[in-house]
Amino acid sequence: GDVAIVLGGAPDLQGNLRDLSRRYRSVEFTDTTHAEHAMPFENGRGIFICKGMNTTFQKIWAGERFYY
Repeated sequence: GDVAIVLGGAPDLQGNLRDLSRRYRSVEFTDTTHAEHAMPFENGRGIFICKGMNTTFQKIWAGERFYY
């Protein structure tokens, strides 16, 4: 799990970069989500390529699992 594709949870780019930089050494913004038939809250979310995780998924999973 050295590389992850992450959908941002914060409403703005800077908030996402700040949050993701706490867990990864490298965070690259790539695009935003957009799908004609998606729910409004699913569109406009940042897509990030994150590398060099400095923790484990086991340590963060309880706070990260989020289901609509």
